[in-house]
Amino acid sequence: MPKSLATEEFITGVLHDTERRIREQIDRGEITPTAESMQELSNALSHTVEVRKGARGSGKYIGKVKDSRSTREYLGGISLQALNDRVRKNNILRLKNKAGRNGYPVFQFKDGAVDPQVRQVIKILLDSGLTEWGVAFWLARPSKFYDNRPAVEYMKDSEENFKLVVAHAHEDAANRRANY
Repeated sequence: MPKSLATEEFITGVLHDTERRIREQIDRGEITPTAESMQELSNALSHTVEVRKGARGSGKYIGKVKDSRSTREYLGGISLQALNDRVRKNNILRLKNKAGRNGYPVFQFKDGAVDPQVRQVIKILLDSGLTEWGVAFWLARPSKFYDNRPAVEYMKDSEENFKLVVAHAHEDAANRRANY
């Protein structure tokens, strides 16, 4: 069994290691210390903490999910094979809970299909290697970049907002590929 740490020791250890890594990236010129990059790193760390929690407390951000059967029905009665093919091609977001059950966040659906705009962002992020839960939080968690609203809501307000969310998804995907 892993050794238990006191809360302060745990937080200090995590922050010390994170600080060291950030300083190394600054020294190598990979990060420029600006207010914007500080906010990006702060958001990334917060995002990682949320994703690390996994399914616990996720409903606060992710909302309702459909099971495989109701998702297949919603998508016009498609077969399980067709649904799994969409998952494999990163054209739909599937989450697995700790019991291994599949769930499909409702926020991605519109008019009997996966919303094409949401699907585009899902594909960009999943293709970059971000986990399914990471993508769900990326889309559903309120962000200062989007007036403290979730990206999935913000992007629906206008074409300009959609383009901004797509640009951020591409930036995050590129950063992920460069650093992982």
